[in-house]
Amino acid sequence: MSFINTSVLKKSLIHVCVLLSANFLMSTTTFAADSLTNYGHRHWNQAPEPTTGLRILNLNVENYFNGDYKKGKFDYSESRGPRSQAEYQDKRIALTHLIQAVKADILVLEEVENDSKELKPALLDLTNSLKEVTGVE
Repeated sequence: MSFINTSVLKKSLIHVCVLLSANFLMSTTTFAADSLTNYGHRHWNQAPEPTTGLRILNLNVENYFNGDYKKGKFDYSESRGPRSQAEYQDKRIALTHLIQAVKADILVLEEVENDSKELKPALLDLTNSLKEVTGVE
């Protein structure tokens, strides 16, 4: 099993732990990744391929909210996340590329907005972005 646990916005390294289920041996690999503090476009190094098992990515996306949807547009004035549509889009793009690069079997997200479909939730936006990039439905 591969398990990745990182705080995307503050860490510059991603740790990959590989647990080989047959003999319960655990190894850890670290690969470099740019910080997403400024929500900029980043190029992520490819995560090492697990030798066996299941790869799990647990990601704290630190308030991945797209603002309050009011009167047909997003209001970022009271958002706990990005402060503008541009910051939000940059963060979505960076997260999409990170998640794609890791190639996890299971993805666990922390601090992500998931309000009703009518309100255009950030989780649905990220899901659609991943579908577009990976071609997976």
